[in-house]
Amino acid sequence: MDCGRLEGPPHVVLNLPPAEREVALLVYQLGACTAKEIEERLAKRVTNATVRTMLRRLIKKQILTRRSAGQYKTFLYIPAVTNEFVRQSAIIHLAKQHFAGSLPRLAATLDELLHPRSGSARNRVAAS
Repeated sequence: MDCGRLEGPPHVVLNLPPAEREVALLVYQLGACTAKEIEERLAKRVTNATVRTMLRRLIKKQILTRRSAGQYKTFLYIPAVTNEFVRQSAIIHLAKQHFAGSLPRLAATLDELLHPRSGSARNRVAAS
């Protein structure tokens, strides 16, 4: 699986106001696109200036990012939140919440769960 592509939009996108959500979903579906491409695909007609305003807001919220492309330095808008970012954030959150921020302790617990050793305390607790 490509870490840069999402199976679906991240939760933060789904919680946006409707107009911003529609714009963000288009970018996440297309992978990379221009403001003009977004404007052409929106359900409701809006000006290019309105689309660019929403894109700037989404960049400020770190939902999208942009890069210049082509001879005329057209901006391409791309998803800022990748599956890899979501996974890493979840793991860091889990470590902070349940392992005093220790990634090695979290990794050791995962290793223990994936490769149970006979007689370990965790196996005895799970068996009871």
